[in-house]
Amino acid sequence: MNKKYAQIIVNNRASQVDRPYTYIVDDDLKDIVKEGMRVIIPFGKGNKLIKGIVVQIIDYWNDEYSLKKVVDVLDDKPLISKELIDLSTWMKEYYLSSYIDAFQPVLPPGDFKEVNTFVEKVEDYYNKDINEDELKIISYLDINGKILLEDLKKNLKLPNINKTLNSLENRGIIETTIDIKTKIDRKLEKWVKLLQRELSLLEMYDSIGTRAVRQREIIQFLYEVKDISFKELSEKMNTTLSTIKAIEKKGLLKIYEKEVNRDPIKKDISDYKKHDLSVAQRKVFDRIVRSFNKENEENKFLIHGVTGSGKTEIYLQLVEEMIKNEKGSIILVPEISLTPQTIDRFVGRFGDLVAVLHSRLSYGERFDQWRRIKEGKVKIVVGARSAVFAPFKKLGLIIIDEEHEATYKSSQNPKYNTVEVAAKRVDIENAFLVMGSATPSLETYYNSLNGNLRLLELQERVNKYALPEVIVVDMREELSNGNKSIFSEELYDSICKNLKNGKQTILFLNRRGFSTFVSCRNCGYVVKCDNCDISMTYHRNMNKLRCHYCGLAINLQTFALCVNLTILNILV
Repeated sequence: MNKKYAQIIVNNRASQVDRPYTYIVDDDLKDIVKEGMRVIIPFGKGNKLIKGIVVQIIDYWNDEYSLKKVVDVLDDKPLISKELIDLSTWMKEYYLSSYIDAFQPVLPPGDFKEVNTFVEKVEDYYNKDINEDELKIISYLDINGKILLEDLKKNLKLPNINKTLNSLENRGIIETTIDIKTKIDRKLEKWVKLLQRELSLLEMYDSIGTRAVRQREIIQFLYEVKDISFKELSEKMNTTLSTIKAIEKKGLLKIYEKEVNRDPIKKDISDYKKHDLSVAQRKVFDRIVRSFNKENEENKFLIHGVTGSGKTEIYLQLVEEMIKNEKGSIILVPEISLTPQTIDRFVGRFGDLVAVLHSRLSYGERFDQWRRIKEGKVKIVVGARSAVFAPFKKLGLIIIDEEHEATYKSSQNPKYNTVEVAAKRVDIENAFLVMGSATPSLETYYNSLNGNLRLLELQERVNKYALPEVIVVDMREELSNGNKSIFSEELYDSICKNLKNGKQTILFLNRRGFSTFVSCRNCGYVVKCDNCDISMTYHRNMNKLRCHYCGLAINLQTFALCVNLTILNILV
């Protein structure tokens, strides 16, 4: 019988172990072990048992060294998909990161070693073909309830237990879920359910007695509903916990604790109605949708649209098309502060189909959102750059709004460019990438002109309002006219006019260094970088001129082309 081999990475950032390790997969595990699963392996000279994650299964191994064997499998299904494994492997090579750093963004939030698989029975097995091993598992779950997969294996010691569990899960008798050990406890709520539903309402009344009128009203309410949270029950029936416990003592209902998801999305979001597309919007929308329905068509688009041109409505309707095709969509925004308004629009249109992923969520909220996406309970993810790794089983679309923003580049390990990662992911998963910006980055715009992605333009606002007027002032002329202020006459007059009318003015400060340029007062010459042809910035603490593109630095004293060289400590 042909052997199988697993390429496994371990959670260790040391450069000496930054590579996949090959292990033999025995016959009893070869149909169970899959890429993306966690396994127990002997590691190092002492054969210490540690957890690793399988990144590749191979059929052939020709090496002079003897191989160790995989000891056990911790999961019944992969934690990460084959597509995300390929994406992480590409990131490792492209961005020169370690394996564990490249895989960290696609793994569950936190430490993947602490993720646990739980098993519980969800449906009775009567009238279903059950073998002896399956009956042992069901009986064990009847007694113990929801239990760790590791403990189930340890206590039952059944051969090929993973196959048996998969069979039961495929028939809907059991359910497996994942959870993670955290310092934050699972969020639990008190719930109430009615027992002895085989009794009639009158028989239940007899058990309560004629004097407990309030208890009778509660039983009547519960008789018409299924399980309900105690909080909701107390609000609707204006009751207390002591009253509910009194009914519980009579054996008619049960109070139990139920895990609830920590939901970062507020519930009072109003509906966001669908708008009719303008002629220009319809043209852009139809061009993208045409690619959805054809093979070997372009899968990357840049919507170059002026502010207010209606890009968001196009995004919403593209996502709607993906939902019709049972595919997931990722919507990326450059800053966490922009996420709430985007969430409001998408939740207002699509409701509970939306999840959120960003770094300001609590640890528990992040894991709950990740699990909802992994289990296929949502179709849309809204978030900052890390949301590009959302674990959709069937990804159809990635939208990057304001793609020119520098925040899409990660400065932490692994250091990556979200635009590049998104482009690679849609290629791997046969999905589509739509980027939008009023001022595209040079790289993206250049790629659109070269045909690497399709350029689609929206040149008018949807409400036909005129674009704001932009006035460019040559400060050299201001100097020659005797204005030595940091403000031009035009800007000064506009600020005064705003103040007089009780309006506000915003001045954007965008600079590094003491002075953004050094110029000659006589001729207006500005010191520029020889490599990049941009003005060099004066850093007073080093007394040097630096180029913020290539990093070139020169001493100010050695630069004496102009006799009247002046440092301008300007604000804008």
